[in-house]
Amino acid sequence: MKVGPLLSRFLYSKIQSLNARCQKRAKESKSGESEVEAQKKRANESKSGESEVEAQKKRANESKSGESEVEAQKKRANESKSGESEVEAQKKRANESKSGESEVEAQKKRANESKSGESEVEAQKKRANESKSGESEVEAQKKRANESKSGESEVEAQKKRANESKSGESEVEAQKKRANESKSGESEVEAQKKRANESKSGESEVEAQKKRANESKSGESEVEAQKKRANESKSGESEVEAQKKRANESKSGESEVEAQKKRANESKSGESEVEAQKKRANESKSGESEVEAQKKRANESKSGEAAQF
Repeated sequence: MKVGPLLSRFLYSKIQSLNARCQKRAKESKSGESEVEAQKKRANESKSGESEVEAQKKRANESKSGESEVEAQKKRANESKSGESEVEAQKKRANESKSGESEVEAQKKRANESKSGESEVEAQKKRANESKSGESEVEAQKKRANESKSGESEVEAQKKRANESKSGESEVEAQKKRANESKSGESEVEAQKKRANESKSGESEVEAQKKRANESKSGESEVEAQKKRANESKSGESEVEAQKKRANESKSGESEVEAQKKRANESKSGESEVEAQKKRANESKSGESEVEAQKKRANESKSGEAAQF
């Protein structure tokens, strides 16, 4: 009675084990892998925390994408950190290889663009212009600001400054000169010549102009007029009187010196030159001098008195 239950238990366990084996082999024939492999998978699943089905999906994705699941996990980890997908990161890297600059540099450029309000292309153009002209864009902007205020281009302003350094006077002074020229109707060069002449002659240009005006009225130069005045101061008579004398000389045919001698003789002899001329005329007619004629007349007056007696 005791052998029966024991045998039945033994047979029951054997039947169950056989059934289990049959089921395993059935599963193996379906999955194409042995139970040993299946056990390894289950062991890996318990370690990695993912089922074999999920692991198979990963491996399938790896074969498609050409990268291992480890690499894919790294990418996803980077995506979660940077906040951008791997696809976007790949696009960035592709742009970097085309433009020759890293995405970090490109981001810095874009950040600078947003601050300065100008694109990196415009900023590059500015820097190119700076390298050509030798001045920074800041300096160029200051120049343009000054141009808008003064109404003249920086080129014109540079020309002015160049002229100032040559002539030794500022453009402001040069403008004042030109303003004076437009008022007086004479160039600054002419005005400088006048001032130079004034300093030499010791008289102002106004006085010199008055002299020239007098010269044009009197028909004689100021030099001649000065000579006349010098002669007047020496002879003690005015030029007008001297001119009258010369006019009388040209009428009478004798010089003023001769006329003065006659007048001196008249004052000595007590007779005018007219009377003396008349005497000389009588002398030339009678052939005897007036002295002889007077002696005759004296003798005649004496002999006439004696005859009367």
